Amino acid sequence: MRRAYIDNLRSAIVLLVVLHHACLVFAGSGAVLNVQGPPLPVLDGVGLLLYPWLMPLMFLLAGMSARYALEKRTLRQFRADRVRRLLLPLLGALACFAWPLVALTFHVMGGSVGEMIAYFPQPGIALFFLALMGMGPQWFLLELFLFSMVLPVARRLDAGGRLTGLARRAGPPAWAVFWLVYWAGSAFGNLGNREALNLLMLLLGYFVFAQQEVIDRLERLAPAFIAAAAALGGAVTLYFWGVSCVAAEFLTHPLTTAYGWCACLALLSGFRRWCGGSGAASRFWRARSFAVYQFHYLAMMVTAWIVTEVRPLPAAAAFPAVLLLPVGVSLLFYEGISRIPGLRTLFALRRPS
Repeated sequence: MRRAYIDNLRSAIVLLVVLHHACLVFAGSGAVLNVQGPPLPVLDGVGLLLYPWLMPLMFLLAGMSARYALEKRTLRQFRADRVRRLLLPLLGALACFAWPLVALTFHVMGGSVGEMIAYFPQPGIALFFLALMGMGPQWFLLELFLFSMVLPVARRLDAGGRLTGLARRAGPPAWAVFWLVYWAGSAFGNLGNREALNLLMLLLGYFVFAQQEVIDRLERLAPAFIAAAAALGGAVTLYFWGVSCVAAEFLTHPLTTAYGWCACLALLSGFRRWCGGSGAASRFWRARSFAVYQFHYLAMMVTAWIVTEVRPLPAAAAFPAVLLLPVGVSLLFYEGISRIPGLRTLFALRRPS
């Protein structure tokens, strides 16, 4: 049985990822993407509100979904499914999108890919680093694939169901303690994308929030979590205005982590309570959100380069183009690629309805 509220929340997060990236193009507080436009300071507030919880919540949802998948599959089937859904799209994106993105980045910086390759003693080493530079948002697929390989081990540790039994009883006191887990994951083990936090959120999703009893308790408190997240979000924005949303001082601060954790609970409980429908709009974005996630970044960087360097526009006029055109391009890519069986499999896309 599909849980429509998880699909709907995941689709909403993908659209917010696009918004976040578009805002970072015009960030005035130090966040850097492959292409930077003129600063539009008001957009920095969007990064302060979104970045603390955006991808951690994606990992929590991934942990829940993995639990549900393992209930219906053997370990061998689960691993094969992760290869098909995560590793193949990652390799496809690196093969198709990494090199144009790297070339564009070097063009903007005034260098060349050839100079980068010549800098390293072996071309293979250079190509490896070039692939990392061109990965863009596909880092999520890489981390999720690697972390997913840990879940079968976690399943064996819980073979007797003792951890599941403890997790099933988790309520507000435990959720408050989990804020310390959120803070610790933000403060330690960060290699660039808060890897420790992402893994901890995956495990919380798998062991705790995939439990029906827990999510039912959470749903009843949705209004309280939403009010608390709104208050904390306002406090974070005022306190850290002018600070980069990727700065360590911001991400590791107790206020930021409290807001990030509360926002995760607010969105999870709110979507469970009010956004569990599966109407036409839900089905449309459920089929296409993964394509938007995979395809938007290169299109956004090309658009940003055009409207900031080739045909410069004022930031207020360039921002809508940088935000909306990549979504349109991604949807067009989906309509084409999803109809070609080999490419549809490579990018793990759903068939168009």
